[in-house]
Amino acid sequence: MQKKLTITLDEQVYEGLCRVIGKQYISQFIERLVRPHVIETDLEFGYRQMALDEAHEFEALEWAEATVGDVCDETQLNGKQHKAMTNQLTTVSKRRLNNKIGHLSSRDIQKVEQAIKIQLGLK
Repeated sequence: MQKKLTITLDEQVYEGLCRVIGKQYISQFIERLVRPHVIETDLEFGYRQMALDEAHEFEALEWAEATVGDVCDETQLNGKQHKAMTNQLTTVSKRRLNNKIGHLSSRDIQKVEQAIKIQLGLK
């Protein structure tokens, strides 16, 4: 169900919307812009519901900690201890990688790959 809404905009803002978005698409543009701020997605709602289940959260944390301990032993690079935290995955552009600190052995790479697969539910 849709509701009609009247809003007041500065004339320059309205003209810019018409020029850039198109007069017939302003409502859709505003809805797409506002929706994420006022409506919870199913995924966010699911995460909140899961977080309320303390037993489930404890079990998940226990599993994650055990997984990290099992497959991510510390390794040495240039005389320093390092650990791959596969429960904290992120992506980074190769352009942001400036200084190489060393190489992992084939064995360590296999262990990290194994841990990533477990974290992503692929194994």
